[in-house]
Amino acid sequence: MIRKLRLFFPALILFFSVSAQKTGLFNYSSIGVQYFSGTTIGNTYGQISDSRPFMGEIFYQRQTNPNPAWNNTKSLPQWGFGFSATHSGSKYVGGLLTLYPYMKLPLLTAGIFQSNLRLAFGLAWVQKPYDEVSNTENLLLSQKISTHANVSWQNEFRLSSRHFLNAALSYYHWSNAKTSLPNLGMNIPSLAIGYRYAFNGETKKPVVSEDSVNKKLFYKLFLTAGIKQMQVPDSSHYLVTMLTGEVSKQLSYSSTVSLGMFITHDASVRTDTLVKNLGSVENSQVAIYASYEYNFGRLTIPVQFGVFVYNSNSGWLESVGMRYKLSRNWMAQLLLKAHGHKADLMHFGFGYLIR
Repeated sequence: MIRKLRLFFPALILFFSVSAQKTGLFNYSSIGVQYFSGTTIGNTYGQISDSRPFMGEIFYQRQTNPNPAWNNTKSLPQWGFGFSATHSGSKYVGGLLTLYPYMKLPLLTAGIFQSNLRLAFGLAWVQKPYDEVSNTENLLLSQKISTHANVSWQNEFRLSSRHFLNAALSYYHWSNAKTSLPNLGMNIPSLAIGYRYAFNGETKKPVVSEDSVNKKLFYKLFLTAGIKQMQVPDSSHYLVTMLTGEVSKQLSYSSTVSLGMFITHDASVRTDTLVKNLGSVENSQVAIYASYEYNFGRLTIPVQFGVFVYNSNSGWLESVGMRYKLSRNWMAQLLLKAHGHKADLMHFGFGYLIR
C-alpha cells in the first residue's frame, strides 16, 4: 500500500497542474504535500507500538471569498481538503487513510514568512480495528471508519509567487466517540515539512462589498441523533436523540455567543453507574450550557460548556464540532459531546434559525 501511495501523490499533483493550466479551474488555489514524523501518546499505545508513526499528506486549498467582511478582518483565511496516509507504528493498528476539510487562519505575516493555524475534521479508514478474536490488542480503535481531527501550527516561507516551503507542529487524533468499544483513541503529535505550489501565483480575489453585523437576538432549534455503546466491548448499542434550543447574539463578524438547553432520549442513562439520583424519567437527561461560536462564513465552530440539571452522570459537559449554514434558515450540525473530557456521543442533525 505504501508503495502505491508514493506513486499516487506525484501523479495527482501532475494531473492538477495540467488541469489548472488548461481550464483555469484553480485560480486563487494551490496544492501541496507534507511529510509528518510523530510519536505515540498513552500507555496502551506505547505498549503495542513497534516503531515511530509517520504520515504523508496531499492537500488542495483555495482562498475564501473576500467579500464577506469577516474574511477581510481575518486576513483572508484559506479553506481546503487534505488526504493523508498514516503508518501507525503498530502492527495491531496498521495503516490509516484519512480525508478531511480544513480551514487555515493567518496568524502573522512578515515579508516572505507567514505563520498560520490550520484546523481540520474528517473521517478515517482503519486497516486493523479491534476484533474480539483476532485483534484483541488494539484497544485504541474498534471501527473500520473513525472520526479524525487535527490542528497544525504552520510556518511558511515564500520562495517565489508560486513556490512555498513550510514547517509545522501538528497534533492528530482518531476516535469513534464511543460509538463502539473499546475506544481509547489514538493521538500522534508530530513535526512536518512540506511544499506548496500556487496556481497562477499567489493572487487575491477583488473585494466587491462588505457585510453588516446583525446584533439582534436570534434563536436556533436542533434535532440530532447518534449511537453509543455501554459499558464494555460487544455490549448493547443505544440510539440517542437530542432536542436543543439556543438563544444567540452575534458580537462581530467572527464571534457568536449563546445560551442553550438540550433534552435527550437516551436509554443508556439507566445503565450508567455514574448517574446519581436517577429521576422518574430514566431514559432522559437535561442540561444547560453556554456556547461560543467562531464563524467562518457559512461554517461555524461551536464550543460549549454546561451542567446537567436532570439525571447527571458528570459534573461538567463539553461539546465541540461544526455547523454549516445550508440556507438563510437551515443548518447542518455535527458535535462531539463529552463528560469531563471523556467522549460520550457523536451526534448529527439539522437546525432551524429563527430571526
